[in-house]
Amino acid sequence: MPGWDCHGLPIEHQVTKNLKNKENISIIEIRQKCREFAAKFVNIQREEFKRLGNYGEWGHPYLTMNFEYEAVIIEEFRKLAKLGYIFHGLKPIYWCGTCETALAEAEVEYQDDSTDSIYVKFPLANTRKFSLI
Repeated sequence: MPGWDCHGLPIEHQVTKNLKNKENISIIEIRQKCREFAAKFVNIQREEFKRLGNYGEWGHPYLTMNFEYEAVIIEEFRKLAKLGYIFHGLKPIYWCGTCETALAEAEVEYQDDSTDSIYVKFPLANTRKFSLI
C-alpha cells in the first residue's frame, strides 16, 4: 500500500516561508495550509509513480495526516501505556524555536566545528593491574 509522511518541519518551513502576514495568521490556518501543501505533493507524486508503472492501492494510500491514522496511533500509544511500556525519563527533544515544533532526529543537521584539541599520552605505572579485555 503506498503511503506518505505528511507531517514535519520541511512542510512547515515551505508553508511559512511563503506567507506574507505571518503575524496575522492563526495556528489552525497554518496547519490547514500545511495539509493543503502536503496533499498537493501527494497527488503529484502519486501520478508520477503511476506513470513509472508502479502498482498500488492508489485510491486508498496511508497518509499520516489522516485523522483516522492519527487516532490509531493514539489508541496504540494508550495500549502501550496501560501495559507499562511507556517510560518518562530525561531525554533531549530537538526543538525548532522558530516553528515551535519538535524535530525528528533525522531532521537535525550538525555542522563541522573545528576546535583546538590536545592529546596527551601518559605512561602506565603498572600494566599488569589492567586488562584490556
